[in-house]
Amino acid sequence: MRLTRRRAVQMLAAAPVAGLAVRGGGAVAFQDASPAASPAASPVASPMASPVALNYTGSLNWYQFGYTPGGGTVASRLADEAVAAFQQTYPGVTVNIVGVPFEGGQQTLDTALAAGGNDAPDVFRIASDRLIKYVDEGLAAPIDPHMSEADRTDIYPNVLAGVEVDGQHFAWPLWVPPVGVYLNPEIFTEQGVELPGDDWTFDQFRQAAQQLTFQRADGTQVFGFASAIQPDIINVWAFLYADGGRVLSEDGTQYTFDSPEAVSGLQKLTDLALTDKVTPPEFGNQMLADIVAAFKDQKSLAMYLGASGDIGTYVAEGAPFEVRPMPIGAAGEHVTVGGLGTFAVRQQDDADRLAAAMAFGRYLTSPEVAAAVPGYFLAPPARRSIPIAADNPAMQKFGEMVAYTQLMPQTPVWGQVSSAVNAQIQGAVTGSVPPQEALDLAGQEIEPLLGG
Repeated sequence: MRLTRRRAVQMLAAAPVAGLAVRGGGAVAFQDASPAASPAASPVASPMASPVALNYTGSLNWYQFGYTPGGGTVASRLADEAVAAFQQTYPGVTVNIVGVPFEGGQQTLDTALAAGGNDAPDVFRIASDRLIKYVDEGLAAPIDPHMSEADRTDIYPNVLAGVEVDGQHFAWPLWVPPVGVYLNPEIFTEQGVELPGDDWTFDQFRQAAQQLTFQRADGTQVFGFASAIQPDIINVWAFLYADGGRVLSEDGTQYTFDSPEAVSGLQKLTDLALTDKVTPPEFGNQMLADIVAAFKDQKSLAMYLGASGDIGTYVAEGAPFEVRPMPIGAAGEHVTVGGLGTFAVRQQDDADRLAAAMAFGRYLTSPEVAAAVPGYFLAPPARRSIPIAADNPAMQKFGEMVAYTQLMPQTPVWGQVSSAVNAQIQGAVTGSVPPQEALDLAGQEIEPLLGG
């Protein structure tokens, strides 16, 4: 039985929970944007698992967002190859992939889960911020009985904590698209600004943004920095987290973005726009697609915050870019924010079918699938043992960020939380409300929803 508080909070969620979006590799429902490579972070001894003995023969249903039959997209082709490799290992199991569209597909998934039966999802891919909904409804099974000690050691601790609810883990972590800083090296060279190292500070970042804001002889205005601030995009929260702020308490019952640390981070972001004027006039209302276009095509933007998936666009089109971690803030150490893509397994009474679904869910996040399907990982893996492609150094940078990426707390009202905060951040960076008041106003909207 789940906690009564969780049940009560869930009933307060009047609107659908929005997918945690850091865009690129972590868009809503974690759309796959990078065809480039198979990334990872610092390697450990690989926990390559021997096939487990399954007592189940028959079919499993894998509900996968964005999948279309026939390998029409990179992600669809990789899904087909992963299934083929799994079925070679477990010839008695047939996996049926059911494509779920990104737009409107959440209702399709929820309806199929609620219906149950042989056609219901056995394994389904979700962003971690949605996980608690399925745990509360008794639809997600705990993975702990099927997770080896090698698995526990291999998965980054912060990532494993991202699928934990009340002491149990309810999904297999797939990948983490952290937020980093994209740099246009041509603009740096044009202005004679040295590219920063990985340990740059906020003051160094701010100075670079000032130097990279200028007007060319042809009248083109170049801005030093931009970032999308949309209801489902948490990229700019990295500034607040870098100074020690956290949006909610660890148990998700208290709003904490009104702390001095969070206000300090928002003040820095606000100063970039209103005092330093290193951001475009439409900053606060820019869409991510427009920011990427300005960075790539118009070459009128020197730096922006983005997740790992944007790499695919730049690599495919040969656009110049480099990646750096978020600048170090008042917390004095590397901190960033990010999303977490996972595979959950439906709770069901058939223990043998459940065990087969768990074996498949684990396989989809494992060193085994990385070895069998080149290029399978489109964002930095949740496991330390999975090697990064040597020809993709930019993804390597994102892989190194996974260990210190702050994942968002579990709450069934995540959509309302992110929307309320971002609306007030927009107000702050456009000068409508001071940072402290902005974060206080967000709290007034959020706190009644939390049930703490």
